[in-house]
Amino acid sequence: MTRWMTCREFVDFLDDYLARRLELTHREEFNDHLSGCPPCVAYMHSYQESIRLGKAALTRSEATNSRRSSPASYRSRTLPE
Repeated sequence: MTRWMTCREFVDFLDDYLARRLELTHREEFNDHLSGCPPCVAYMHSYQESIRLGKAALTRSEATNSRRSSPASYRSRTLPE
């Protein structure tokens, strides 16, 4: 039987859990906690969604910046042909 993880411990180790950096024992505690704590399940899903949205925003921002940094692409968008 594994020890019951607190919600605070869950939050503290969430990144390691998602990155699969937890030892098996801690991972079991995490899974047990998830099976009995709907608020932490919801928190984990919102955390994952925040990461996904952040990565998407960075990807769009990097694409925009690369277009802005190219003089040829700038001229093609601003000068009539």
